[in-house]
Amino acid sequence: MKIGQPCIVTACSDFYAAIDGWPVEVVAIEGLTASAAVPAPARGMAWVKHTNEERVAHFLVPVDQLRPVAQPH
Repeated sequence: MKIGQPCIVTACSDFYAAIDGWPVEVVAIEGLTASAAVPAPARGMAWVKHTNEERVAHFLVPVDQLRPVAQPH
């Protein structure tokens, strides 16, 4: 898992069920961040960005609830 990687949220807890299956992009992970606007998360966590037609939303989710998506070549 790395910054900029596209993923799908695979929620295994009720807390994250509302975003289960959402396509997201990793913007910060386990102490690393690509932007001063996004704080570096704790170990085992990642900030992800979901974009839809109306807005961009950020979520703090456990890394183990993210599934990488193959990037097109």
